[in-house]
Amino acid sequence: MEEISKHDKQGNTIYYRYANGYTSWCKYDKHNRITHHRDSDGYEEWYKYDKNDKNDKNDKNDRLTHYRDSDGFEEWVEYDEHGGLLHVRDCTGHEEWYDENKKKHTRLV
Repeated sequence: MEEISKHDKQGNTIYYRYANGYTSWCKYDKHNRITHHRDSDGYEEWYKYDKNDKNDKNDKNDRLTHYRDSDGFEEWVEYDEHGGLLHVRDCTGHEEWYDENKKKHTRLV
């Protein structure tokens, strides 16, 4: 079987079939950020973003704020007022906090 890929007008891969028959599909938002992925095995992923700079009318600086997959895993990400990474937590109880020097402090709840 031959590999096949399809792309949208922005060049994002929206469909891919591998030689072994495995297939994946992706959706993107208007800023070319992936928002949904699914594959022929039934696995899916969803991505949500928020603006990094609320005064910036250009959304290219948006950051990932929530990730979820079909296995039940979820992750939430928070940023400080300057767009720097502040806090990451997931559904397993794992948390990471970052100080002003971007030093990571990990805590399991």
